Amino acid sequence: MRLGLPHHLIGRSDRPSRLAVGRDLLMHLLEAHPEVDAVSFANDELAAGALFECARRGVRVPEDLAIMGFSD
Repeated sequence: MRLGLPHHLIGRSDRPSRLAVGRDLLMHLLEAHPEVDAVSFANDELAAGALFECARRGVRVPEDLAIMGFSD
């Protein structure tokens, strides 16, 4: 079992936090690494954007992909 995150799986954006940014980050992550089963975001707005992208793709949360966001 491999523990920890390889550096190349850590994404970032210079754009302000918005739902669309979370959606885009998750979209690119899943295209590059479809085996990912958990992801965390720096805030809840980004995580919500990722949740909407999961709904669009038919990805079940948390069964197929766990999503976590920091903040309130």
